[in-house]
Amino acid sequence: MYVIIIIAVLAFGYWVYKNSKRNAVINEFCQAAEEGDADAQFEMGVLYQYGRGVRQNLFEAVSLYCKAAEQGHIGAQSNLGVLYTLGLGIPRDYSQALYWFTKAANQGNAFAQNNLCRLYSFGEGVPQNYVTAYMWLELAINGLEGAEKEKAEMNRDRFLTSHMNSEEIERAKKMAVEWRASHKH
Repeated sequence: MYVIIIIAVLAFGYWVYKNSKRNAVINEFCQAAEEGDADAQFEMGVLYQYGRGVRQNLFEAVSLYCKAAEQGHIGAQSNLGVLYTLGLGIPRDYSQALYWFTKAANQGNAFAQNNLCRLYSFGEGVPQNYVTAYMWLELAINGLEGAEKEKAEMNRDRFLTSHMNSEEIERAKKMAVEWRASHKH
């Protein structure tokens, strides 16, 4: 019986310790975000978006992502694109999604490039354009790993190519090469 009580007390103590550490980190991020630190704004945006350590608040996540994105934070730009695409915490707005995905994609963010492929593939906020979609996906594939990369390759090889002729595929590949040459990081 005493062993169970000791284990319960130790478990509770560990839980209190772990939560106090987490709260201290969140407080540090929160203060840095309020002081204008883009990385902290992004991290707090993620916490609010998913409700990790804080109550989920998509409006606060959007606000923090906007602040970080305006400062050029690539992750915040990409996440804003996702939220605008899905209409989470803000009204769905494909033109804003396109804007933020493009900003992040032009800085080499593979997830934003992959999402631009989706917008162009389905004509969401832009005229449907398989050549441009293929170009963005070709660029994204270089930055993706594992299952995400395999899924993107399958999308390119099975879906996009089924809507394109060989000349369009070659043009898209050429566009990707030209983009890489003009966007060396």
